[in-house]
Order: sequence, then structure tokens, then C-alpha cells
Amino acid sequence: MALVASAAVLILWNVFFPPPKPQPQPNANVNANANVAQTATPSASATAPAQSSVTPKPAQATASPAATPEAMPQRKLHIVTPLYEVTFDTQGAVATSWIIKKNKTTGRDIPATNSTKANPKPVELIATAPPGVTPEQMFHPLQIVTGDATVDNLLTTRNYRTFGPNAETGDETINVPAGSKQIDFVIHDDATGLDATKRLTFYADRYVAEVELKITRNNQPVPEAKLAIGPNIGDQSIDHYSFYLFAPEGLAMVDGAVRRINSLEVHADKRSNGMFSSLFEWIGLKTPITKPADRDPIDGQIQWAGVDDTYFGMVAVLAKPIAGLEYRTIPYEHKTNGKPEPRFLTTGLVPVPTDGTKTRLYVGPRTIVCSPAPAKTSNRWAGRRSILGTSSIMDFWAACGAFSQCRSSGRSTNCKR
Repeated sequence: MALVASAAVLILWNVFFPPPKPQPQPNANVNANANVAQTATPSASATAPAQSSVTPKPAQATASPAATPEAMPQRKLHIVTPLYEVTFDTQGAVATSWIIKKNKTTGRDIPATNSTKANPKPVELIATAPPGVTPEQMFHPLQIVTGDATVDNLLTTRNYRTFGPNAETGDETINVPAGSKQIDFVIHDDATGLDATKRLTFYADRYVAEVELKITRNNQPVPEAKLAIGPNIGDQSIDHYSFYLFAPEGLAMVDGAVRRINSLEVHADKRSNGMFSSLFEWIGLKTPITKPADRDPIDGQIQWAGVDDTYFGMVAVLAKPIAGLEYRTIPYEHKTNGKPEPRFLTTGLVPVPTDGTKTRLYVGPRTIVCSPAPAKTSNRWAGRRSILGTSSIMDFWAACGAFSQCRSSGRSTNCKR
């Protein structure tokens, strides 16, 4: 009975005098949910800062660095002349297509190597990325390289503003039926103080264009720049190279002498100094001269340099000799009839002035007869490697270096100073 009475007293006490309820913690559920969300989704913690940056406080906006100019839209400019057609991408201001259309003298079409009467094809000189190589890994024709990673990234990835075309937005075709047409590609970046202008002049009656670069940083001239020639300028329809159809490679006049820069030598990690030198190195009588693989700096003063194949070439002709020429290669595998073979994307990085001095750019047939020229060096190139001696090459580029007058005959061109 005593136990029953005690239990009754406790029950009645709690009924009439209940204990105070604990006060809830306002952020308990919020904190718990946040902890769970943070554990389950690591990106949740990064979402809040991103949201707050959308509407910054006025004080923060005032303290931020100078804003980069509004990004320009990416465009494609298609320049059409009677002799050739060129497509430029305003991202990087580089050429993405260069088609040789006509024989200058006869007005006849120049067909690609794999053309047939039933299926005629134009001669495309600019290579696309082969399997296993991304466009980002490649140099692109007329790309500017300074050696400064920050500047080079801007010069390559920024969409340039254009002056010369009729419109400022959208893709556009620019016809040059006669005379010439000048187009400026311009960028400015507040953060780095970079100002760059690439001016190109195209002529209706010749295979020669002109390039002028003006590059400054914080109003100071950028001391060094190189223009990418390549990779692999030549007839892109050629699927199989041979003794008579050789793969694109470097060609330059260095200290007054013409040199061919073989892609295998650029790819190698040591310099090739001839058969006897290689033999002495093999038997241990001479120490090899090493160099970076896929990179070959060329010593000496450069008069002109570029890349060519059996029939066509792209060469930058400098206003005055400059040192600093370099060739680069990217190895890749090509399959012909299912059989793999090693090949290389070969690019020349030609040093050019950054003060607006004109550099002439010849893009067209390379089998040339030059006149007037000494009889012993006036040779007609048949497009065969066996006759491409130094005299023939000298006849082609040195005697025709001015490119003031050029007359085409089939795949050949006659030049006069």
C-alpha cells in the first residue's frame, strides 16, 4: 500500500507541477543540415562564396583591379582573291585555311594531288590536327610567340577586334577582286598592359601578303616575337610521301646560305653533323652535341625562313636579317592503307620585328624559275627532290626574294625582281 501511495503522489505531482521544457537551439537543425550537406557534397561549401560574388558590395567593387575589356565574339573572316582564299579565326588571329586556286598566268585552276576530273579538289595548304594530336598542342599559321607564358596565352586565346571588314560581329567574306585589302587584328588587356596589332595586307594579283606586328606591354615594346610558319605547309591531299613527293620540312636562308631543316633532325635529341661525324660518335671518338627533342634553335642571321613540301611553301621574308629562328616538331602516327608510319608536324618560329616593320609572306607554288639570274643557277624545278640542290633553292628564294613580280605556269612560277 505504501508503494502504491508513493507512485500516486509522484504522478499527481508531475501533472500539477510539470518540469520546465528545455529551450530549443535556433541553429541546431541548420548546423546539422550544413554538416550533412558538407559531408555528402564537398562542392556545397564552394557554392556560398560563388553566390556572394555575384552581387559584391560597392566597397569591394571599388577596390578590385582594373577590369579586362569585354570579350569580343569569335569570328571567321574569309578573304577571297582571284589566286587564293584564306580563312582567319579571330581567336588568336591565325589562319585556318589557305587554298591556292588559280594559275596566275593562265587563269586555270590548280588541282590538288588527289583530284580527278570527276572529283576536282582545291589545294589546301594548312594542316589539321591528326589523330592523337589536339589543336591545343599545335602551333597555328601566323600565331605570335613571345616566350612569355602570360602574354602568349593572351595572344593565342583572346578574340581579336578587327578593323577593315564591313562588320564587327558574325562571320564575313571579304572579296579582293583587284588591288589590295588591309585587315587589322587588335587586342588590349588592362591586367597585363598588353597591346597588340597584327596587320595583314592581301593583294589580288600576287601570292604575296604583308604582315606588320606592333606589340607593347605597359607602353614598352616587347623585344622579341616570332611568327609561326606551319605546321606542315603543303598539299594536304597527299596521303603517301615518297622520293618524288617529300613531306613538309623547314627551309631557310641563314647567314647567306640556304639550309634545309629535316624534321627527323628537329625531332632528335642530338645534332646531326653529317655521316662521318655520326660515325665518330657511334664508335666513341666524338661526343654527341645534345639538344632538346622536337626543338632545334638555328644559329645565325635569318634572311627568310619557312616550311614547304614538293610543290608549295609558306615563307616569311624579313626586311633585314634577324637572329632567333627555331623549328619545332610534334611526332604522330599516320596510317597509309592500314600500315602505320611515323610523321611529324613541323613548324618554323621565325623572328620578326614588333615595331610595325613589314614582313613579306609568300604562300604559293615553290617550283620557280627566276630571271634575270646567272645561267648556271636558272633551273626549272620539276618537283623532284633529286634536283633540289642548293643552287636551285637559292634560285627559288634568294633571286626571287623581292617577289615583286610573279608569273605562274602550271605548278611553276616565274619571278622577276
